[in-house]
This record gives sequence, structure tokens and C-alpha cells, in this order.
Amino acid sequence: MKIRLFKYNYKDLSIRSILLVSFICIAVIPIVLMSTVNYSKSAQIINNNAAQYVTQMLQQTNQELDLKLRQISDDSVAVLTNEEVQDSLNPKNSSIFSYQKRERLRDILTKFILSNGNVTGASIHLNDGNLLVTTGNYNNSFYLNKDLRNELDNYNGSVVWRYEQAHISNPQEKLIIAHRAIKNIKGPTVDTIGYLSFTISEDLVFDSIEEIRMGQTGSAFIIDKTGTVLTSQNRGRVGTKLDKELLKSLSGKYKENAETIIEQIGRKRYFIAFNKSEETEWRIIGLVPSEEMINGLWDVQKLIFIAVIIWIIIAIFLSLKITKTVTHPLNNLIGTMKKVEKGDFTVHVNLKQNRETNLLSNSFNSMIAKINELINQVFEKEMKEKQAELKALQAQINPHFLYNTLDTLYWMLYLKGEEKIGNLIVSLSRMLRYSIQNEGSFVSLKQELDNLKNYINLQSARYGTKLNFELEIDQSLENALVPKLILQPLVENAIHHGIEPCERDGKLTVQVCNKGDGLQIVVMDNGVGIEKAELERFKMERKINNGIGIHNVDERIKLTFGQSYGISIESEIGIGTKVTILLPFTERF
Repeated sequence: MKIRLFKYNYKDLSIRSILLVSFICIAVIPIVLMSTVNYSKSAQIINNNAAQYVTQMLQQTNQELDLKLRQISDDSVAVLTNEEVQDSLNPKNSSIFSYQKRERLRDILTKFILSNGNVTGASIHLNDGNLLVTTGNYNNSFYLNKDLRNELDNYNGSVVWRYEQAHISNPQEKLIIAHRAIKNIKGPTVDTIGYLSFTISEDLVFDSIEEIRMGQTGSAFIIDKTGTVLTSQNRGRVGTKLDKELLKSLSGKYKENAETIIEQIGRKRYFIAFNKSEETEWRIIGLVPSEEMINGLWDVQKLIFIAVIIWIIIAIFLSLKITKTVTHPLNNLIGTMKKVEKGDFTVHVNLKQNRETNLLSNSFNSMIAKINELINQVFEKEMKEKQAELKALQAQINPHFLYNTLDTLYWMLYLKGEEKIGNLIVSLSRMLRYSIQNEGSFVSLKQELDNLKNYINLQSARYGTKLNFELEIDQSLENALVPKLILQPLVENAIHHGIEPCERDGKLTVQVCNKGDGLQIVVMDNGVGIEKAELERFKMERKINNGIGIHNVDERIKLTFGQSYGISIESEIGIGTKVTILLPFTERF
């Protein structure tokens, strides 16, 4: 089944359609563009304002939380620098820890807990990570692994905060645990001699973000540098790991000093704001669905959409009214012109809508009057021409009379034994018949070559043995169609301008062969050749030797088949000339 596709062309549209579409486009496109730009700009402003507000809120929250944690960290310095703690952990002293020594250390930890109401427990670990003393019983209080110890040593006494999964006696409790290295401040070198660990309730951190409002369904949470959620408004996420892709994106944006991003999480896009703490390297993050950021903007967009629809309706109505005032008089004029097309030249139009249509109707009426006048003039002229043609036909020589006369001369010469001269008469008769017969402008290659042979026969009688002619042709090409009378002018030019001035015997060769998809005819002579100046003139003016024969043949070929076909000439003084005709190969038109 063939599917026919209709291709519309604007030239087929009526003026009314073009005007209507133009008016509507002019009226509608600007307001649509303005509405789109206005919406985009409004959304951008809202997003920027919201981002600035949320970022400032998170930054303020982070600063308040840092202040609390810095206070706890500062209070823990009293434990690190306590003389008894330093003496107990100093490797120069006895490594035996009695019950009394442990109790004194526990009292120091208890005082630290009591002095800062936010600390819920504390412990001291030896340099190898084993627990020395503790105020409570926590999962990670018994031993500090090597990786953690190395990290604490690299921090040079700074606090490392981590999430702690539950108290043994209360599995539901969530804790934040802090570790810091205890340095030997008595010298001679400041080496790590132990570790202090203390815990705070996760509720203390949660209090800092509890009151933050992130839209209707958004939430805020805090993560450490490993991506672990330390606290969250969504309580079920506390202690879980943040999505790796989201964590990677946050890390990348933080390196770029960005504070907000738009990220796809699941099936929703979220606006994400974050701020990093310099005290703990925690990041407080706020997530808000993107649609909630511009929730109120949808109502504005609906109003804009309704306004655009109303404006489009008004624009269409006005466009119809305006185009009607333009096209109505034109339709009347078209109707009148159709009557003229059918031969009625008595019509008259009267368009008075505006100055232009009035001018158009006056011009049309004037044109009709002029046409009537011209028709009468042409009619009289044609009648006179017909009479002149009739008289010319009566005086015209009948070609058959000429053919019959030449035929009579041939038989008279034949009866007198002048067969050679008689054959020349036959050749001349055939050339005459070929040149004036009315069979169209194209002939077969065989007919053109037969005419050329008749011409050569006449020229051979004149030049005798000085003119030698050769024809080389592939017999399969004889049915190819070529323009009539293209070879005889070229051969005539070769004989008169090439061979005749030459003292040696002349040789004229005609070659016909295939050239790709085309037909190539070459006329070669061994005559005197052509000057370079004449060859350059031919390239520029397509004329040579002040003759018109080659120029006419070349012009006919190019007009018929195009500029890629025609005549080219190669020549060398004293050696000869080669004229090449290139034609398309065809056996039917």
C-alpha cells in the first residue's frame, strides 16, 4: 500500500491565510515569550531567595551547635591536662594501676561530667587502645582500634566526633561519642600517652535542628564526614549511611564552594542546601522537594495561561476582521478577472474600500480598455500578415523542382559517361535534401555520418589525393541521437583552415566512441595547427578563425544539453588540431 504524502507550499496559501497567520503570530508569540521569560525569571528569583534563606538558617544552626560542642571540647581540656591523669599515663611511671588509682581517675571523669551537663559518660584508654577507666558501660568503651588511634594521633589532640550505636543497658539510646588524644605535656616530647572518650546524647544535636522547617515535606539532618547520619528530623534515618551518589555530589559541590544543589532522589527532584561545620566537619543538610520551592508560582502561571488564551481569542477575532477588509475587494477583483479569462472583456469593477483598492480597480479598468484596443490592432495586423504569407507561398520555389532538376542533370551526365561528375551531383542532392528536410533537430549518428560522407565526396573531387579521410566508429553507436549538422561544419573548418594551407598531404580522421555515460566524437587533422592566442580566444569567446561554424555548434550543444557538454580544442603548430565533441548518449527523446 502506497502512502502519499502531501507537501504544503506557502505559495499555495491565500492572502487571507497568510495575513491571518501573520497577525496571530505577531500577537501571540511575544506574549508567550514574555510569559515564559517572566515565569522562568520568577522561579529563579524564588529559588535564589529560598536558597539564601535556607543557607543562612543552616549556617546559623551550625554556628549554635558548634558553640555547644566547642564548650564541651574546652571543658574536656581539664581532663587532658590534669596532673594525676598525666602522671598515671606517663610511660616513665609505673604501669601498674591500682584500684585506688583507677577510682581517682574515675572521680576526675565524674567531675568532668558534672561540670558539663551535656556529657553523659566518659572513659580513658591506654596508648594501646585498651580501656583504663570508664564511668559507664558502652559498646565502644572497651577498646579503641588502631585506625581510630592513628586518626586521633594525626588530629594532634583535636576532637573526633562519631555516632555511637546505643548503651548496652539501653539499646534504644542514641549517642554521639567524642575521642581525643591525651598528649604528654610534661615532656621531654609531646607524644600520645592515652585517649579520652566521652559521650553526649544525640538529643542534644537533634535539638539544634528540631525547629527547622524545610517546606511541608522536607527535612533537615546532620552527617559526619563518613556520610553517617548523626541526627535527623526523620528519626528512622539516624545512624544510617547517606546514599553514595548523593554524598559524592555533595562533596563535589562543597569543593566548588557551592552551598545548594538540585538533585534527583528516587522519582523526585530535591532542592538541597548544606553547610559544613569548621569545629566538627559535620554537614547540616536541608532537603526540600523542588516543587514546594515554587508552589505559589503555579497559581501565577495559571493566571498567565488564562490571560494568554483570552489574548489569543481576541487576536484571532481582530485578525479576521482586519484580513476581511483586505481580502474582500481582492476576491471581487479575482471574480471579475475570471470573467475576463473566459473572454468577457466588457467587465468593469468599482472597489471603493480604501485608496489602494480604488487605485487597483482604476488600473484594472484601464488595462481592460487597453486590451480591447490591442486586440483590435492585433487582429488587423494578423489579417495583413496572412495576406502577405499567402502571396509569399505563391512565389516560393518548390524544393521538389530543384531535386528533380538535379536528378535530370545526373542522368544526362550518366548517359554521356560522366559518372564521376554525376556522383557529385548525387552527393550534392543528398546534402541538400538532408539539410532542408523537416524531420526535427535530432538525427541518428548514422544519418549524420552519411551526410558527412557526401560532403567528403564533394571535397575529394576538389583536393584529390591531398585529402585522405578515415572514419573509426563502434557500430553499436550508430543509433545514438545527435543534433543535426554538427560534424560537417567542423570537418569543413579542418579542411579549409588546417589542411588546405598545409604543403603536405592532409589526413582527416573522425573517431566515435563511448566516454563514460556519454558519446565522444573526435575530428583530427594533420594541418598547420592553431595559434595559442586563437585557442585562448576560443576559451573566452567560443570563436576561432573569425568563423561562426564551431561557435554555432558549441552553442547549440550547450543550450540543448547543458554547460558540461560541448566542444574542446587541442592544437599544436605544424602538427595538427584535435576537436572533441562531448554529448550525452541517448537513443530516444
